[in-house]
Amino acid sequence: MNNNLIVNGVSVSGTDLVVTLPAVAGKVHYITAIIINKVLAAPVATGTVGNFITATNLGGNFSFRNTVKAGSLGDDISVINLQLAQPIVAKIAGLATTFTIPTQANTIHNVVIFYGVDYAV
Repeated sequence: MNNNLIVNGVSVSGTDLVVTLPAVAGKVHYITAIIINKVLAAPVATGTVGNFITATNLGGNFSFRNTVKAGSLGDDISVINLQLAQPIVAKIAGLATTFTIPTQANTIHNVVIFYGVDYAV
């Protein structure tokens, strides 16, 4: 298994971010870590509505809650830091796995996903 792969994405404030693990013919993705942080590009008020980060090709309704907390310009906030002892395995071989992070007002998202590719077990 080639398990030293990393994909990274950084949004522009006020835009959605899509991060894609590219398809590899006949192989599936084995995700070993997901790290998502956000930096506030401007102050954010209390009561702002959050949303869900979703993923395709991981089965079911795979999602993470992306809450909004009040903060000041430049605040660095951890959304998820998931280090897995057993990888999350993609459901369909040869298909890209895509993470979608919807926009949040005055927020820049940074996503880093560690993964490998191999034949399904």
